[in-house]
Amino acid sequence: MDNVTYERGIFQMNSMINASIENDEIYQIIGWNAQKNKIGVTLKKYNELKEIADGYYNVLVEKGIIEKPKTAEEIAKEQQKIMTDMLNQMKIMQEEIKDLKKSEKNNIEDLNIMLTKDNKNDIQENIVLQENKKSDKKLLNFK
Repeated sequence: MDNVTYERGIFQMNSMINASIENDEIYQIIGWNAQKNKIGVTLKKYNELKEIADGYYNVLVEKGIIEKPKTAEEIAKEQQKIMTDMLNQMKIMQEEIKDLKKSEKNNIEDLNIMLTKDNKNDIQENIVLQENKKSDKKLLNFK
């Protein structure tokens, strides 16, 4: 690096290089013996290579070997759909919970009604039994 200089402790480098273009390739020419180091290609060559690479890329996408990266808009749409599906599922689950609670409440009320009827029957039976016992005692006492 013969273009590097130090000035007051600050590293500085000359931003100019010697270069040449041969067959759409850019070479840096180093030193007095004109040693060549390939450092790039011309814009024309770059565009040709990019067209070839894009062609291969498109073929790979068409055949399903690779997938195109999703755009931010596509990702946002997918996330929105997922959120909508989740909200709909939550609504369905809430309705099911309401139905279960209502059904449970109805079942409890039905049980209470049944128990109340059973209790009334038991009470009536007890009254009848007690009356029968009283009448039996009266009959026994009467004899």
